[in-house]
Amino acid sequence: MNAPSNSALVVGPPGRWRSSLCVLLQATPEISAVHQADDRAVAEQCIAANRPAIILLDCELPGEEVWLTLGHIKRTWPQVRCLILAHDSTQAQRAANSGADAVLQVGFSGETLYATIRGILEHPSCNP
Repeated sequence: MNAPSNSALVVGPPGRWRSSLCVLLQATPEISAVHQADDRAVAEQCIAANRPAIILLDCELPGEEVWLTLGHIKRTWPQVRCLILAHDSTQAQRAANSGADAVLQVGFSGETLYATIRGILEHPSCNP
């Protein structure tokens, strides 16, 4: 079993949005590596192999995938912090009620993303 690292995992549909998030994360000094996954199965394999400190879950995953993934991560790897990327206020509220460590609604700035990630990594036991 690998020790936790300050790596990040972005789970969401492939495309420009996920690629942009990865570029922002790679420019974040506190993040040592950035991994990507298209779905829950790949995400779970990546978590087991890489033990990321933070996972960004995009609510654009199909159906209930984001909520199933969040629940599984929190049960299996409770030390891993999850940041939900909501696309509307309904998703943001559901994320807050589902155990996410932080929620950002799309439209956030790079500075807001950076501050949220930094807060999660500096204070992993409390929500930023």
